[in-house]
Amino acid sequence: MERCRQQEGSVHGTAAAEHSRILIHLQQGRALVWRADHARRIREEHGLVGSLVGALVRKPRQNTRLGLPLQLLPEEARLLVEIGAARLVHYRWAADGTDVSTAVEEKESYAQFLHHSYEEQRQLALQEKKRTLESLSEQIAEGRSKRKRQRVEQEGL
Repeated sequence: MERCRQQEGSVHGTAAAEHSRILIHLQQGRALVWRADHARRIREEHGLVGSLVGALVRKPRQNTRLGLPLQLLPEEARLLVEIGAARLVHYRWAADGTDVSTAVEEKESYAQFLHHSYEEQRQLALQEKKRTLESLSEQIAEGRSKRKRQRVEQEGL
């Protein structure tokens, strides 16, 4: 079956194969995978785990649940490159720590990913807030009516 996949890949050409390769970004000595679909493929298709090291957009100050990027061990990154499943993207950093890479397309892709991730998390937070309010609506109504009764009683005294 693996041989069929290899032959199938050669039929589609190198452009399609290049497009489907996982991008591993080498940034300040670390191998990072920023795309969720690539991180999923690494885990599901290649059996490599890595470590999620990023903060969630809507809760950046917590550290119990982490998000993208996925940091790979050097051995994991090398293995993915050697088997042809990934390619490395190198970044150059200036002395002050700013990115001086010319990969404008990748920067735009990352900015779009951040925006999409933020919007997705914002929608999830709104849904969670609605569920919480719905589940507490009776208690909220009881509290309001109790306060109203207390005000009426205080005005009557």
